[in-house]
Amino acid sequence: MTPYFILLVVVTALAALSFRVALKRPREVPTAGAADVQGRTVGPRAAGTGSTGTRTLSTSRYRPGSAGVALATRTASSTRYRARSAGAIVTEEETARAARRWTVFDVAAVTVLIAFSGLRYDVGTDYPTYELVFNSMNPDDWASDFAESTQEVGYTLLMLVIKAFTEDPKALFWVAAVLTVLPVYLGIKRLSMDPGFAVALFVAFEYTSSFNALRQYIAVALLFLAWTYLGRKNVVFWVLAIIALSFHMTAILAIVVMLVVRRWRPTLQTTLFFLGGALVAAAGVRAAPFLVSFLEVLNPRYGDYLDSGQTGIGSYLSIIAYLALLVLVVFVGSRRAPLTRLESQLAVLVLAGVALMIVGTQAIVLSRLSGYFGIFAILLVPNRIAKMQDRTLITLLVLLAAVAYYALGVQNYGEVIPYRTYLGQ
Repeated sequence: MTPYFILLVVVTALAALSFRVALKRPREVPTAGAADVQGRTVGPRAAGTGSTGTRTLSTSRYRPGSAGVALATRTASSTRYRARSAGAIVTEEETARAARRWTVFDVAAVTVLIAFSGLRYDVGTDYPTYELVFNSMNPDDWASDFAESTQEVGYTLLMLVIKAFTEDPKALFWVAAVLTVLPVYLGIKRLSMDPGFAVALFVAFEYTSSFNALRQYIAVALLFLAWTYLGRKNVVFWVLAIIALSFHMTAILAIVVMLVVRRWRPTLQTTLFFLGGALVAAAGVRAAPFLVSFLEVLNPRYGDYLDSGQTGIGSYLSIIAYLALLVLVVFVGSRRAPLTRLESQLAVLVLAGVALMIVGTQAIVLSRLSGYFGIFAILLVPNRIAKMQDRTLITLLVLLAAVAYYALGVQNYGEVIPYRTYLGQ
């Protein structure tokens, strides 16, 4: 397990260091004195609020933290945010701008994540299957390959393009790593107020899942990035969503949910609706032949997956972990810092993921669909904790829980240990 923990520490440190460096750079927009002008507003890209609202500079101030992670303390007397270490006060808008700015350390973090995935050899339960399917492709007869392929058209096209250049299946895993890691990192840079924390959660909760559900996690990554454009640049959203759909047809369900729940809020009623509906669905899912038929329309293999039985204890631990995070950052944290519209959307998406996890306890394929939504926790959790009091303690507890979750997942699921590379073969 040592390589996985080294990976977690290295990429988290690189992302946090990048943010620290970006905060120290000269400001792109002069703001001297503007922070004290009552009523001056921050634009729609501030602090991950997207196009959903504004904040006044006078009520939203940050002081950079010593670790390069701008986690902020909300004072009791106002809505100002200050970090405990010394340094120049920066506004929430400037903090968000710094989080979006790329440095050489971001490039290094992305490179490490891609290389760790691309270099692996026979790591992951599905590795031999993807290798076998790639080797079966004939780049000289694309028409036959498309006609006979049981994979989605986008993934089939990707394999054929790669095989036109090389017969080595290792290239497939490198390209898949790029298509998984880069969109997620881009999404984090676009909307996270704490990239180091977000990257740590990504590695702990999602990263190794892509070693198995390779096609689906390309779709998950593309939809994650696509969602950051929804309501802002809808053309980009739809282009990325269609590409994701071409890699895994189950992406259609995620697209529909993303569009439907955009204006929902994570109220007690919404939570009960999702969880209650999930429990009812879980009780009846195996007695619902129409669901098998629907999944078989998307892909003939999905009907077999539905018949593969119930999931193990890991699924129940995942449900508990994500529910605990939601309770912490939504219901506890909202007492002092109400959710923005963007944060509400993120919370509802994560809640939808939990609901699918619950239904998925009775069918593995449905549990896998939760990946489309659970990934948004890597944006929601750091952004919400940044507004809490005692954020240092809360951050530490969440990170410790994430590391424990990571260790459990690496140790028990997906056959990702021992980690080995083809360089040693």
